[in-house]
Amino acid sequence: MKTSRTIIYVLALTLLIASLWGCANREDESEQQTDRNSETSSESLVTDRRIVESQETTPQASPSNAPPKTEQEVGNTDNSVPEQAILARRNTDPPQEREPLSGPWVCTLTLGPIGASPAAARLLLLPDPNNWTDADAYPLYEKAIGGLGPDVPVQRLADWLRIDGPGFPVEEAIETLAPFDLPLAQLELASKCSQCAWPKVKVGEMVPHLTELRHLIFLVALKARIQIEQRRFAEAAASLQVGMVLAYHLGQAPLVIQGMVASAMESVLGRQLRQWVQTPGGPSLYGAIAAMPPSLVDIDRQFKYEADHLSFLQRLMYKQTKKQILDPAQARTLFLQKIANRGLAALQTVEALRHYASTHQGRFPQTLAELTLAVPNDPTTGQPFVYRFEQGTAIIESTPKEASPRESLQYILRWP
Repeated sequence: MKTSRTIIYVLALTLLIASLWGCANREDESEQQTDRNSETSSESLVTDRRIVESQETTPQASPSNAPPKTEQEVGNTDNSVPEQAILARRNTDPPQEREPLSGPWVCTLTLGPIGASPAAARLLLLPDPNNWTDADAYPLYEKAIGGLGPDVPVQRLADWLRIDGPGFPVEEAIETLAPFDLPLAQLELASKCSQCAWPKVKVGEMVPHLTELRHLIFLVALKARIQIEQRRFAEAAASLQVGMVLAYHLGQAPLVIQGMVASAMESVLGRQLRQWVQTPGGPSLYGAIAAMPPSLVDIDRQFKYEADHLSFLQRLMYKQTKKQILDPAQARTLFLQKIANRGLAALQTVEALRHYASTHQGRFPQTLAELTLAVPNDPTTGQPFVYRFEQGTAIIESTPKEASPRESLQYILRWP
């Protein structure tokens, strides 16, 4: 029985990595069918990288030795472009471009001027650790899961959270979110806790509640998106904090699958940040992103934990499959984590460009060296993002050598 379970574990890990290989950075119609088929699986959130672009998350340290400007300095800019012009441009723009599966993932953003708000200096995507309590968040997450009920409209939430630009159904989303006040309140309490004692699970066994945690992150992301659409930016930042803390807590759990799910959670939230930077008057997120840790997920520690906690039979299987299966799988997972970290790094660069354009009559720089704010390197290459300026449009690209074409990234930035 133990031998069979060990074999199943190794095969499952191999299939999981193969699945991520194929689904990283895919943004096509097959996302929806994948989401339906994987809804009841504990690994479903990992597969949902097709939905949430697993290549997106936290930035690396800035390559510049010069200290970046404060968020308050970033926020105090001249909003020289009328809001009506931005909305008119968006309403006539074509839908977000999506390349064929053989090409890079492309996202077109129409940026809006930065809102001058003294509150911008206080925006954070993770709470100040000095304000955290020593309480355990897990009982609160259990209460939140218990308050979900059987009727979470997962597919509808996923579809709404994939909307970039106009077309988000605010009133319908508010009505859908109303029955989930209790779990959202428990999540808010959990976000004030510095630690989470997840139940111990043996390596190779099913991890409980991953599907329910997926539902919770969709709900809190939807709440943040509604607040962004209503331009309640301080409240949206607080909601994003709640989701980021959940991703952080799960990213510090001992198992690799928990870390991969945490990365996918962060990507769900990162998509809402893309809407933030397109919303007229949105305060700059530059400082909030720069203050994030390099990664919410300690994937190296999770791999070490699993290697140190294998059973006797699992160790035998580990030795037999290490070079052929597990080493390539681990390398692949580590690279996918870099792709996940790339998302927020790219958005920090977008915000630096938005600040520049806001202070230069809507004109983007010719090179990144002209920016007045430091920008991070591309986590997948260790080098600056590829940047070019063409006919009034700014283009950010990431094309790591190890990546498949679908794992390349391109942002096309426009100014109204």
